Amino acid sequence: MPDDYNIKDATSPSRRHNLVLSLQHIFGPTVINNTRLGFSRTLSTSSRDCCARIPQLTDKKLGFLPDHNMGTLLLASVLPALYSGIGAGLGPSGPNTAGYTTPQLYNDLSWNRGKHNLRMGFGFERIDHNLFNGGTINGSYTFTSLEGLLTVKPVLFTSDLPGADPTTGMRMSIFQGYFQDDYKVLPNLTINLGLRYETGSSVTDVNGRVANLRRLTDVDPTLGDPYYNHPSRKNFAPRVGFSWDPFKDGKMAIRGGAGIFDMLILPYNFQGRLTRSVPYFVGASYSNAAGLAAAFPNQILPLLGKASLGVAHVEPDPGRGYKGQWNLNIQRQLN
Repeated sequence: MPDDYNIKDATSPSRRHNLVLSLQHIFGPTVINNTRLGFSRTLSTSSRDCCARIPQLTDKKLGFLPDHNMGTLLLASVLPALYSGIGAGLGPSGPNTAGYTTPQLYNDLSWNRGKHNLRMGFGFERIDHNLFNGGTINGSYTFTSLEGLLTVKPVLFTSDLPGADPTTGMRMSIFQGYFQDDYKVLPNLTINLGLRYETGSSVTDVNGRVANLRRLTDVDPTLGDPYYNHPSRKNFAPRVGFSWDPFKDGKMAIRGGAGIFDMLILPYNFQGRLTRSVPYFVGASYSNAAGLAAAFPNQILPLLGKASLGVAHVEPDPGRGYKGQWNLNIQRQLN
């Protein structure tokens, strides 16, 4: 379909596949087991240019970088919806594709034994997250006013440099297990006791292209795994609760509970970082006004030196991420 300015055709194709299998087995009147197997795969693409409707969009002589189509002209803060992207050549940001695949296996067992209602289970999930995270393949000049645009006074140039490859394949595994006992201590008092354990492996790149500026004072990034030392090996999360009918008449209930809930480090936390760090990805920015004006439109490449290259910083020893929750409520039947 045509873009907003009717100068090229752009599509955003996507597809999704899901599969769920469930098996329930009744061992007896008090024991039930449920096993679930799931598989999900998603592929999405944003703003994929396919066909130019005017020849200028594929004219390499108009490119900001050698052998590239024309980049993007951005007018910041003033009428951005009208001017942002005007004149952008074919494929200004690349295909921007994301593929997410996750097989999952869970098993839950429920066992009623006297005053105890026991529940226990385990789970496993694998995450494969593949990205082509193109940003500004053809380069982008930013202006702060309409006058600046018309008089060629850019304030910023950003670009993925020739040879940049913003491709990554993030991988991790999640393991979890739990045990809970709802213990009917008295006919009018039930205590809930539980413990959950959940851990995730460190996020890795399937091609081994990990670069991290471990300390902000480092001159060069550290290459290779581990991207960080994952803090979840001791993620034991207790839960406790109760339900009490103080007058034993079924008209009043006092309930409460508290627990710790862990928040794992997941691949999406790094989709803008792992794919965009030197030396595997080479992107740069330049903001010297005089230099930009002299270099516009296609003499900017010599100005993009090492000082302007980008590299991500990820804390190598992050702390455990969790939240604590509690609640207390009282219900009373009035009639």
